[in-house]
Amino acid sequence: MRPYLIQLSEAGNFTSANIATLLTMTPNAQRLYWILKSYAGIGTKDAVLYQESIENVKLLLLEDAGLYPLWADFNRYVLEPIKQEFASADVAFPVSWEPLKTGRKVTAIEFTIPREERRTRKALAAAAAAPVAGAPAAAPDRFAEWLAGQAPNLQKAYAGLISTSNRSQNSNHLSPAVARKIVEYVAGQSELEATLYTTRHRIATTTEPVKDKAGYSYAQLVKALGREFR
Repeated sequence: MRPYLIQLSEAGNFTSANIATLLTMTPNAQRLYWILKSYAGIGTKDAVLYQESIENVKLLLLEDAGLYPLWADFNRYVLEPIKQEFASADVAFPVSWEPLKTGRKVTAIEFTIPREERRTRKALAAAAAAPVAGAPAAAPDRFAEWLAGQAPNLQKAYAGLISTSNRSQNSNHLSPAVARKIVEYVAGQSELEATLYTTRHRIATTTEPVKDKAGYSYAQLVKALGREFR
C-alpha cells in the first residue's frame, strides 16, 4: 500500500485521517476502500454509482480472478467481512453494493456511495477544524503522515497491533499509544522491523487459549524486542 498512500497524500485526495483509517483495516478492506474513495467525488447526484465486473473485483482484491468461483462463497468470505469493517465506528464508510446478473450468473457488482454522508462529514470536519476563541488550533496527525512513509511491512504491523477483531488473524488488541511506541522504536532498523512483523503475526495466529489478548501480545513483543514500551 505504501506507493498508493504516498500518491494519495501528495495529490491531496486523501487526508491524514483517510490514511490512518486505511491502516486499521485488513488488506482486502484497504484495497476496496481505496478504490471506492477514488470514485467518491465523481458526479453530482445524491449517490455515486460505480460498477465493476466480478472478475476485476477479484483481481483488485485477491489478485486472482479464479478464486471463489461461486458468488455465494466470494460474498461470504470476502465481501461480508469487508462490509463489517466499513460499518465499524472507526471506519464508518456507508457504502453498499448489489450483485448484477447476466441470466442466472453474477457477472458484476454495483457499488453505491452516498454523497450526503460525505457532505455531512466534510461539514463536521470543517466545523471541528474551525478555530475557537481562546482554543489552540488542532495539530495535524503527524504520526499517520510519518507512518505512510515507512516500509509496507511496518504499516501492516501497526494495523495488526491495534486491530481488535476477534475474527481476524491481524489482531493483537494493543492500544494505539503502545503500538506507536513499538513501531517508532523499530523503524529504520531492518532486523527489528522483521522481528516485529513475524512475531506480531505469530502472536495473532497462536492456537493457545488466550484470555487477555492485549496482555499476551505485549508480553511476547517485549520478549522478542527486548524492551518495555509503556
